[in-house]
Order: sequence, then structure tokens, then C-alpha cells
Amino acid sequence: MRVLHAIHDFLPRHRAGSELYAFHLCRAQAGRHQVAVLCAEYDPSRLHGQVVQREHEGLRVFELVNNWAFDRFEESYSSPLVAKQVEAVLDDFQPELLHVHNLLNLSLEVPALARRRGIPVVATLHDHTLSCPSGGQRVHIAEAHTCVEIDFERCARCFAQSPFAGQMAVGRRTAQLPIPPIALRAARALRGRFPNAAATLAGRLARTSAPQPVEIRRRLAYALQLAESIDLFVAPSQALADEHRRL
Repeated sequence: MRVLHAIHDFLPRHRAGSELYAFHLCRAQAGRHQVAVLCAEYDPSRLHGQVVQREHEGLRVFELVNNWAFDRFEESYSSPLVAKQVEAVLDDFQPELLHVHNLLNLSLEVPALARRRGIPVVATLHDHTLSCPSGGQRVHIAEAHTCVEIDFERCARCFAQSPFAGQMAVGRRTAQLPIPPIALRAARALRGRFPNAAATLAGRLARTSAPQPVEIRRRLAYALQLAESIDLFVAPSQALADEHRRL
């Protein structure tokens, strides 16, 4: 079979739990099947929406550059440009099965795009990305709060204080042209030398991308609607399984 795995980011730059899980699963399947990975990468030195093909330890990888260059919060989870590029990957690889690991940085539409082509969809529940737009952890870091219950007011504040809001604010201003690597290095150097000023500026930028609670509510409704496009959920964690059943 031709199996495509979709994940928010991938090795070698990102080496966390779900990335390693997906990598070892792909390597195991590659002994019998044709396997590829669709992932995203935040890289302001490259053009937003660009798809590049690379290889990682024998695995074919389609890497979509997502610099969060979105005008509206809705585009962060349902972007016409991202959907178009995902369609191009589906045309290229022509998978017979899609295995979703994490749709953050991609699009919540990915399972629906596959189902319209008659491609079965499996999803492994690694975290709470479907219900948490601020990284899928259901933790409001700035307020040291674990979100047992979904509070749309808190979610809106949490997103505004997350790195994603800052990325979106910067992305709006740099969508048309990539930032030269030398400029990125200079910005990182200044951030290291003047951390308080950098944090203040980042906070101001992030507030310009803060969603309203009603927009968070719409995202959750959209995420739950996409469940109709997923044939099978795999839940290594009983707690995640119970929470998704409840939702």
C-alpha cells in the first residue's frame, strides 16, 4: 500500500514524542509498503506555503513551509493555500491510506481532503490539538492552569500569549517575501541581548492576532465536524480516549 503520514513537524529538526513515534512506525511499515510523510516547518527564511521534498533516513518527506502568514484566525486551521498544497501532495504521492498524527501547522481539513478522494483515514491521538489551538496540551502556561474543562474566554487569552500568535503577527507582515537568513540571525542576537524588550515587542505583536472567544468556539465545532472524515481513532492514552469520546 501507499501510506501517507501527516504530522505537524518532523525529524531531524524536531525530536519529540509524536515525531519519534511516527518515524519508527513509518520505518516499520516501509519494509512492506510505500511510505511518505507530510509535515510542516516554520521557517521565515523560506516562502510561506512552499512545499519541498526531502528524504530522512530513507523516508520520502513532503515539507510544507507554514510561517503562519494568516490574515484571520480561521486560516490558522483552515487555510485555502495550505489546502491547495496538501492537494498537490495527494496528487503526487496518491496514497491509499492517510494516517494523521497531528494537524497543527497543517490544516484540520486534511482528513476531509483525503476522504473526498476515497482515501481511508486513521488518526492517532497524541494530544489535544483538536480542542486546543495553543499547541494541543490543554495547559494555559502563562496562568499555570490545566484546562480540564474548555473555557473559550481562557482559550482566547491563552492563544494571545502563545508563540503562535506572535508568529501570525509577524507572518502577516512578511508573507510576500522570505526573510534573509542574515536578518534572522541578527534578530535572534538582539533577542538574546535584550530579552525584556524582545518579550515586550512580541507581546504587543501577539495581541494584534488574538482571537475572540467566539472564534475559538467555531474552531472547536469545525474540529469536531472533521471527525466525520476519520474512519478510525487510535488512542494510546486512556485519558485522551475518554476526553475525545466526551467531546
